[in-house]
Amino acid sequence: MSEALLQLRGVSLAFGGLAALRAVDLDVAERTIVGLVGPNGAGKTSLFNCISGAYVPTEGSITLGGVDLLALPVHRIAATGVARTFQHPVLLPEQTVLESVLVGAHPHLRAPAVAHALGLRSARREERELRAAALEVLDRLAIAEVADVRTGDLPHGTQKRVEIARALLLRPRLVLLDEPASGLTHSEVDELGAVIRSLRDALELTVVLVEHHMGLVSTVTDKVVALVEGRKVAEGSAAQVQRDPTVVAAYLGTAA
Repeated sequence: MSEALLQLRGVSLAFGGLAALRAVDLDVAERTIVGLVGPNGAGKTSLFNCISGAYVPTEGSITLGGVDLLALPVHRIAATGVARTFQHPVLLPEQTVLESVLVGAHPHLRAPAVAHALGLRSARREERELRAAALEVLDRLAIAEVADVRTGDLPHGTQKRVEIARALLLRPRLVLLDEPASGLTHSEVDELGAVIRSLRDALELTVVLVEHHMGLVSTVTDKVVALVEGRKVAEGSAAQVQRDPTVVAAYLGTAA
């Protein structure tokens, strides 16, 4: 454990009279895996959207390594080192896996667009380097054999890995995984947990994942944070959070 890489202080988000987040504080230490749990509508994806720049909080601050993310446009947040996936894979079905993953490198392109359009030597060299990096990432995720397959022809579990590969090509410091186990079989969930931990260790990543699959959360996380109705109500180990009375009531009802 090291000092916090990601810090949120008093983050609130409202849509008109509807409060999606209410004064959320969060510290995520560098090279740790943090699980964000809570019932549907708790504000988990809204929090992701604030960190990645899709939403601007009504109040509060968000910093990554001391950099004020709220002062940056979305594309600069990505270049600073924030990558994310989505609950439902966002892929163009006609693109190959390799083409889809290469999209993740866009914030780091050095050669100007005109150089790529004209096929200049600098652009060709950069394209070779990025292709090699993409293939290495696909190999880490054990899907290099489908590099030339259209994403629309892949099963759901493989599409999830393609999204993770695209996020990794951005060379992130922080990866936000939105329900990575959604729609996966039990064996695929077990494999995913091993992949997340191995990527964290090999690439020195910091990971925050939104997840309802508590088996995965218990297996891979260093810390779990629970949200209920936009508020942080519990923080600790997976076992501690699962026993918290407020969390139990939110999932099962007050009587339970």
